[in-house]
Amino acid sequence: MIYYRESMNVTKVGMIANVKQIMEHYEFDDWGSLTFDSLMMYIIPDKFFLNLVYMLTGSLSGILLFRIGKYLMPLSYAFLSAITYSTSSYLICFHCTFLKESLFVFLVICAMYFFYKVIGDGLDRSFVGVGLSLLCIMFFRPAVGAFMIISFFTYYAVTQRGAISLFLYMLIFVALVVSLTALQGMVDNYTGGDMDNLVDYGTKGGYSSSFSYFVSIFGALFGPFPSLFPKEEGVPLTINYYGAGLTYRLFLVYPLWIGVFWTIKKFVSLMIPITAFVLVEMLSTGFVMASLELRKVILHVPFMYVLAFFGLHRWHTEKGLEHLSESMLFTLAVGILVLWNIFRVS
Repeated sequence: MIYYRESMNVTKVGMIANVKQIMEHYEFDDWGSLTFDSLMMYIIPDKFFLNLVYMLTGSLSGILLFRIGKYLMPLSYAFLSAITYSTSSYLICFHCTFLKESLFVFLVICAMYFFYKVIGDGLDRSFVGVGLSLLCIMFFRPAVGAFMIISFFTYYAVTQRGAISLFLYMLIFVALVVSLTALQGMVDNYTGGDMDNLVDYGTKGGYSSSFSYFVSIFGALFGPFPSLFPKEEGVPLTINYYGAGLTYRLFLVYPLWIGVFWTIKKFVSLMIPITAFVLVEMLSTGFVMASLELRKVILHVPFMYVLAFFGLHRWHTEKGLEHLSESMLFTLAVGILVLWNIFRVS
């Protein structure tokens, strides 16, 4: 509601004055969304218009995700990864609730798409698109922009040799430490820097610190999880609406890690940017106890679909994966689904 109220304020004070108020009263990482929403409301002051804009943005995200997938796998797999992500129930719900993640995810996918235009098509001018996308991302969540830069440098580090590669690896390590430190500082700003508050902020369950960290890491590696049953009265019905799409995504856990494994084992260089970004995002959300909050992990979820369908493609076509069975996939997914919902309501 804060995003909605602030964006509607533009009809009273004007665009320039509203942007000034946003910069005076809100943190840096809210400027991007509030300014964009205000601009849309300045054009047509109607919430359904903004919903429509976000739906169109989400559709364009799916198209770009499909084009990324075309660099990595056959068209049928690229299409399935994009269409199943784009029609996910939780994503459509995001588009209709004024959350900044709809636009934020679009910018993240844009940055990755333009980078693939550079490394896949050799179009160096696409670096302009990468740079503009990263600049916009800084006004949503600066750490994510840093993680994307790390993933891009990782591609160059593993495809180079000698001193250049070593230098890039050192740069990546330093950037990762600085980024995680900055991210921890942002979390401390919201939790007061207290460990108990951080644990409660991350899991909201009243569990011990060690167990909560385990759950956070597990959630980062295998989530986001679908919560199919309200924990208490008064929980919004959107929890059930999210559950449909997240249940489907949970069944992609198995092929997702096949995709990660095959990328590393066979050194599939074009998969490195996406794989690196997903793994760094998993590390960061688990590190700051945010892996159980869908808004925090939604940024790398589209690339989890790409990895999963890449894994499915390799599973169906490559020798060496014959021992992996559908029954293992079903058992793992259902086991996680049951365990998570028991844990959540207990």
